[in-house]
Amino acid sequence: MNMPGGTKFPANMVEFASPSHSWWEALPDWIESGSVTKERVDDAALRIIASMYKVGLIPDTYDESKAYPNGVDLQKNTITAYTLITNRKAARESFILLQNKDNVLPLANNKKNTATYTKFAVVGNSAKKTSCEKISNNVCYDSNDNRYYEGHLYIGWGSGATDINYNNISEPLEAITNKVVYDLQGTITSSTNLINKTNNVYEEDLDSVPTTINGAEVIIVFIMANSGEDSGYVEQTPGDRLNFDVWHNGNGLVQKVLSSKTDSQKVVVIINAPAVVNLEWKDSVDAILFIGMPGAQSGNAIVDILFGAYSPSGHLPYVWAGFNDYSDSIPGSYVEFDSRDYITANYTYLDNLFVGQRWFDKNNIAYTYPFGYGLSYSEFAFSDLSLSMSESGLSVKFTVKNTGSYKASVVPMVFLTFPEEVKNYPVRVFKGFEKKELDIMQVPILQLLLMHMIYLIIVLIIMILLDLKLVNIKFMLELMLKIIINWKVKLMLIIN
Repeated sequence: MNMPGGTKFPANMVEFASPSHSWWEALPDWIESGSVTKERVDDAALRIIASMYKVGLIPDTYDESKAYPNGVDLQKNTITAYTLITNRKAARESFILLQNKDNVLPLANNKKNTATYTKFAVVGNSAKKTSCEKISNNVCYDSNDNRYYEGHLYIGWGSGATDINYNNISEPLEAITNKVVYDLQGTITSSTNLINKTNNVYEEDLDSVPTTINGAEVIIVFIMANSGEDSGYVEQTPGDRLNFDVWHNGNGLVQKVLSSKTDSQKVVVIINAPAVVNLEWKDSVDAILFIGMPGAQSGNAIVDILFGAYSPSGHLPYVWAGFNDYSDSIPGSYVEFDSRDYITANYTYLDNLFVGQRWFDKNNIAYTYPFGYGLSYSEFAFSDLSLSMSESGLSVKFTVKNTGSYKASVVPMVFLTFPEEVKNYPVRVFKGFEKKELDIMQVPILQLLLMHMIYLIIVLIIMILLDLKLVNIKFMLELMLKIIINWKVKLMLIIN
C-alpha cells in the first residue's frame, strides 16, 4: 500500500523514513513500535480491495495462482452505462458560467434570444483529444523525451492522477460537431493545431483563425492551462503553476479571434484549466464558461450546457483574482533529488483566519469574481426569510421561486457576520448552502440549519481573547453572555 505513485521522497520530507526514503518500507517497523496499528492497516487494505473487487479488477473466484498482483488487471475497462451517466452529470454540474452577455448562451433552445445559430467555428487545441504518439501519466513526450501537453485536458498529471483510456472519452470537438450537424442541421469549421515553435515551446495556430471563423455566427474558443505534481517540468511548468497565464499563447488566440471577427459574430470562451487564469480579454467576449478538468465525459457535458439541455449550476469554490493579490503566491526554489526536479518553497502564511475571500474582504483588494460566484440560465426570487434559534443551533428558512424560463438548480449560500464586539474576525463567514433543482415557477421552502452556533461562538471568543491577551475573566464572561443573549446575525445570500 502506498499513496498513488509514492515510492521515494527526500529524507527531510518523511519523518522516520527508511534508508531508501520510502515510507511504505518503514511501515512494518511503525506497526511493531505501535506508531501505526495493525487494525488501521487492515482497514485501509480492506477498503482498497473492496473497491477493486466492486469494479471487477479482482476475479469473483479466488485462485491462488491469480492472487495479487497476478490476478489484478489495473487496465481493465470498468466503464458501464451508469459510470458514463455519472461522469457526464458530475462534469456538467461542476461547470461555472462566468459571463453571459445578452444571454448569448444557450446556443440552442434559447427562449431569451430570437437569434438562431446554425453556423459555428471551433478554435483551440484543447477542443480535441490528444494525438501525441507517446503519452504517460497524462503527459506527452517528444522524440527527445521532453514533456509537454497537447489536446483537451481531462485530468492533470502526477502520482494522484488516473491514466486515461483515450479510446473511451468524449472529445469536445466531436461532441459539438455531432450536435451542430445532426441536431441543428448546421455547419461547423475548426482549427485545433498546436505548433511546436522551438525548444519545447508550443503555441496555438493563430494564422488559421481568420479562415476558420469566416462566415460563422458563433466562435467557440478553447484555451487551457495545466498543472500537476512537482516531479519535473512539463513545458515551462514544474508542477504547481508559477503564474496564471494560459498555456500555448491561449490569450493570443482569443485576441486573434477578436481582431479577426465581425461585429455580429459571437465569441464564447471555454476555459479548460485547474483553476484561475488571467482574463485580459474578458470584457470583449460574449460568454465565458469555466470547465476545470472535467474527466472522461467532458465533450458531452460541454454540449449539455452550451446548447441548453441543462442550465449551468456550478459556483466558484475560491475567489478569482490576480496572481499577486492572494495572501501568499511566491514561487519556490528548486532542488535536485533522485534525478528529478522537485520544487520546494518557503512560504510565510500571513492569512491566519483570513483565507481566500476573507483575505480580500479584510484588505479591500479588488477581485474579478467572488467566492461562490456562478451564473444560471434562469432567475430566482427569494422571500419569506426567517431566523430561529434552538438547542440545535441557528435555523435559516426562506422561500425560493424559479421565475425564469429554464429548469435550473439554485444554490443559496448562507454567510454570517458576527457582532461588533468580535474584533479582528472575517467580515463574513461561509456557513452553509443547499442545491435544489427547480422547475419553472416551482416554489420550495428551503431551511438550512447551522449546528451548535452558541458553542462555536464561545470557543471563538475564547480564542480571540486569548490571542489578544485579554485575560480578564469577568470581562470575558460578560461579553459571552451579551453575545448569546443579544444574538445578532446578518444573513447574506449570494444570489446569481
